[in-house]
Amino acid sequence: MKLRYLIIELLLIILAGIFIYIFSLNLMIVDEITLSPTSYDIQTNSYQPETTQTDLLTNVNYITLSFVGDCMLASMYGSEGFQTFNKLANEVPPEYFFANVAELFASDDLTIANCENIFTDNNELLPIIKDHDPAYWYKSKSANAEIFKKGNIDVVSLANNHIYDYGSEGRSDTITALENAGVIWGDSNRPLYFEIKGLKIALLCTTINTIGYVAPIIDWLNDAEADYKIIYYHGGIEMMHEPDPKHINAARALADNGADLVIGHHPHVLQPVENYNGATIIYSLGNFIFGGGRPENRSIIFQVTLCVVDGEILSKENKIIPVYCYAEDYQPAIIEDETHKQKVIDFMRGLTEKPI
Repeated sequence: MKLRYLIIELLLIILAGIFIYIFSLNLMIVDEITLSPTSYDIQTNSYQPETTQTDLLTNVNYITLSFVGDCMLASMYGSEGFQTFNKLANEVPPEYFFANVAELFASDDLTIANCENIFTDNNELLPIIKDHDPAYWYKSKSANAEIFKKGNIDVVSLANNHIYDYGSEGRSDTITALENAGVIWGDSNRPLYFEIKGLKIALLCTTINTIGYVAPIIDWLNDAEADYKIIYYHGGIEMMHEPDPKHINAARALADNGADLVIGHHPHVLQPVENYNGATIIYSLGNFIFGGGRPENRSIIFQVTLCVVDGEILSKENKIIPVYCYAEDYQPAIIEDETHKQKVIDFMRGLTEKPI
């Protein structure tokens, strides 16, 4: 009889142990869910949390930032001749140009682009003298600043080599046009700060022509009070798919001094992405909308999604969305062709020499 009770007692102890083990596994799974971002859909830019995750993470927020490269919403000398950007802008509504990507940008928290032209209605302005050949001057009417707004572009950089194409007055007219359209602008002397879902984000739109440009940017990084710091710079060698050593050293120096994200534009073609010292570096986003002619027909939308819990960044997820610069005239579109898409992704990862 005693033996029977001992056997029953032993079985109960074993069952209790199994129950405790299963319960501890559940706790481990809960921990894993808490520390991992939910599934991400590139095309819709929407997180799809499971019920258990939303129940557990009551203070979690996801912040998505989108970046595109050079946007030249203008023509050489403001021409409205055959097949020019300015001629088309006179014939179509402002929604036309970003029509294929506007919904994606509307669903993020902040979209940033480079504005590489002048907006002005002053036909008396003369182009400045440039000391290099070939040289280019781009402008369009002030109403075309609305194209950015209708495309859900929130912020544009004016730190580039075309902002003074028509002198300081041309720059001033451009700022007025952007502000009237409700588009935020930044440059080297106007860093931008955003508080999104409790997270402080600092953005410096600037230029890097030589290594000497880096020191004041580092000073800003040291002084900026923010949880996430972004350098969005204009620089690099035009039409080169490989970043030059000067800009590699500059970007890495910024990452070494507190930049979380360093993004370049100006070469007019894509250059690869690099993860360095905890930061993400993209050496060139290429063109996006380019009124200066027919560029290489590949670009990307770069997105970073920050998982924030109680004001702290828990994780980051980078997404490369391959894009045609022109599905139609001056109208970028997300690439659906799997082969074309993979070629762009492989190039951005440094696996191939060109994205086409």
